[in-house]
Amino acid sequence: MMDLEEKLRLYQVFSKLYEHDPNLLNEILQLENTNNQRLARASTQYISGVIEADQVYLMTNLVEGNSQKLLQPQGIWTIGRSHKASISVMDERVSRHHVVIEYRHHEGFYLNDLDSTNGTYINHELVTEPTLLQDGDRVRLGTIVFSFFCCQESCQSNPVAPEILARIQNAIVPDSQSELQEQTTYAFLSEASSLASLEDQTTPLSKPKLTPDRQAEILDRFFKN
Repeated sequence: MMDLEEKLRLYQVFSKLYEHDPNLLNEILQLENTNNQRLARASTQYISGVIEADQVYLMTNLVEGNSQKLLQPQGIWTIGRSHKASISVMDERVSRHHVVIEYRHHEGFYLNDLDSTNGTYINHELVTEPTLLQDGDRVRLGTIVFSFFCCQESCQSNPVAPEILARIQNAIVPDSQSELQEQTTYAFLSEASSLASLEDQTTPLSKPKLTPDRQAEILDRFFKN
């Protein structure tokens, strides 16, 4: 965890960089945001088999990163590069018709490789025959890796206690995310100003020339460490 002095020094560096070349700082922040988003998507890919009463379906976010509910009357879902596949993925190492997930009544979800060029792996083991998928299995097709989860049971949660409901109803929530960032920014600048005054009583902390939104965006990175 960065101490306040280190955060203050970094903030001053970012402030001078912004004054010298705002476009360069914007490009750095945009690149970091893009990389973080890609990493988050790559680390949370999944397929979940759901058995709900008489209905069986898959849930997945492999298609464009958005979670989708996939119904299939035969209980067979194909995965591959073909646009006709149940789950169409864009990966050069994945065959057009790479693998299928098949639901077998009273047994579960089976994964079956369709003689793909680069093979299919479950928990680092090459799949050579239809294999029953277990909750938490890691599956790899080409460079795509996803976790498989199986949901066969449901339960009813207990009613929420009155005191919890009261706390929710009385909670004060900021009107917007920008308001929360602004509060964080002002709190940080206040602490930084106090620290600077202690270090040098004759040299006040120079007023930053960044806008509040830009300050919040920069400082958010400090608080993540």
